[in-house]
Amino acid sequence: MIRAVIFDLDGVIVNPWVGGIESYQKALVAGGYKKPTKAAVHRLFHLPAEGTLKSLTGQTDPAEIKRLIKLLSEADETETKTGSPKNCASVIKKLSHSYKLAIVSHSPKKRVRKLLRLAKVLKHFKVIVPIEDFKNPKPHPESLLIAARRLGVKPSDSVYVGDRYVDIEAANSAGMKSIGFLGFVEHRLPKADFETRRFASIPLLIKKLDAR
Repeated sequence: MIRAVIFDLDGVIVNPWVGGIESYQKALVAGGYKKPTKAAVHRLFHLPAEGTLKSLTGQTDPAEIKRLIKLLSEADETETKTGSPKNCASVIKKLSHSYKLAIVSHSPKKRVRKLLRLAKVLKHFKVIVPIEDFKNPKPHPESLLIAARRLGVKPSDSVYVGDRYVDIEAANSAGMKSIGFLGFVEHRLPKADFETRRFASIPLLIKKLDAR
């Protein structure tokens, strides 16, 4: 029986691509690095900020990465150039009446709460698992298992909604059911239990998973 729905943040609840990519570009230029292409940043968006910056710069020095993360935070335009999927707020509200809801994100807690507030859904999430709360990023299942434990549900009674292959791999490894939300991307996620480009379809897909 499905008792909980766990969501990824960027690419599912909010559209990170325009503001997020520009933030990395501005931060790296400000830090004295060559401006990365949009495609280069996009390919790395499944990683935490630290991993993305390391890959884009080739840097491994902790002090330098810390400096770049600070510049990234100062350049963050996600809040002003983001948007949520159509019907996002109403769907999340509807789901909160029947399921326990959680967010898992590779972003810091402060950013997660700010974006959920802008999307007008913060109050519906009982649990937030930000980057500070786990050591192993997706596709490792650690963050999803933490969310399930904090919600007080079994992983097998949970559905994870994500937009990238690492999300689906993490859900599969955690023993959770999965829905690939493709509203902001062009790729497919064949390993997900279901895929959809319409956020409004998520409640029906959860019911179908529960009926299996």
